[in-house]
Amino acid sequence: MGTRFRFLVFPAMLAVAFLLVSRGSEDSRAKEERLWQHRNLGKAFYENQTTRDEAVDEFRKALELAPDSLLDRVNYGLALLRTRKVEEGVAELERVQKADPSIPHTWFNLGVTYKKNGDYPRAIAQFRRTAELVPGEPITHFNLGVLYRYTGKTDDALKEFEIAAKLDPNFAAPLFQIFDTYREAERMQEAGAALKRFQLLKQRQDPDADAEDTNWSYYSEIYEIVDPKNAAREASPPAELKFDGRKLAGTVDAQTAGMIAPDVDGDGLPELLTWSSAGIRIYRIGLPMKQEALASLKDVVSVSAGDSNNDGLPELAVLTGSGPLLFVNEKGTYRAMRGSSASSRSAAASARRTSRAARSTRAT
Repeated sequence: MGTRFRFLVFPAMLAVAFLLVSRGSEDSRAKEERLWQHRNLGKAFYENQTTRDEAVDEFRKALELAPDSLLDRVNYGLALLRTRKVEEGVAELERVQKADPSIPHTWFNLGVTYKKNGDYPRAIAQFRRTAELVPGEPITHFNLGVLYRYTGKTDDALKEFEIAAKLDPNFAAPLFQIFDTYREAERMQEAGAALKRFQLLKQRQDPDADAEDTNWSYYSEIYEIVDPKNAAREASPPAELKFDGRKLAGTVDAQTAGMIAPDVDGDGLPELLTWSSAGIRIYRIGLPMKQEALASLKDVVSVSAGDSNNDGLPELAVLTGSGPLLFVNEKGTYRAMRGSSASSRSAAASARRTSRAARSTRAT
């Protein structure tokens, strides 16, 4: 009895364990889906100045789901700064910086905040570290130059302004600062040369372009977190293109041939239209389309396609040795426009009369 009871209990325990594991896996997937939803919404709200408060809410919800994520905490701190919750934002970024000093976003944004608050020594320390982490970032060097100028370090300021101008040749602010620094130091010859550089750059720039924001850089943007599903899809190599050769039915004069690819039947897929002195042929998926109105055409010089009546289907303008013809598209089947042949004969006759008159004039 006892043995039989144990045999009955063991499968039941396995079934319960399986259900618990399955439920846990489902809960984990649902949590991950919610996390990415809050991250993506937060990023979208952050990029719009009118919805920054909503960005704070979304990034906070993401952080609640992933409290150990430094990336989510960075984004929460950035959103707080953008909504002028400065103390809270600074606290979040400082917390991340202590945990991982390699994230440039914390150093750059704390540097901007300390500069705005007049705490120049701390701002300089933040921007120096940013420059070490990302030496090619021009806004960082510009801000270092401004801070050195504020603290009386003129030579250091000029050095940083020159670095910023070299890193971004279209960045006008450092050139003006170089001019103004020399002017303030009464180094007028150098100031004049710097002013000329600034003016030449401004002449090349669009006068309607947005003003330069010297407190904003790539590292003011949300710290990108890539969704693993999207990352896997983006990392996958594109499928190899394969082309199969196919010999099309019909005869074409290679010396006078041309082709276009209009969507003749409006299904979103292009057909192949070829022409030559031998006539016109249209192929759909490699097979000839029956077009009785075009079948008798010869001596075709050129064909153009265009939707002349705004019905979504292309008409054909055909230039032959006898003159131009227009064909209307009726649900993928072409017919000659009424009067088109007469018009073309009239145009051809007129052209011949003009040509004869020109030759007669030259002869006299």
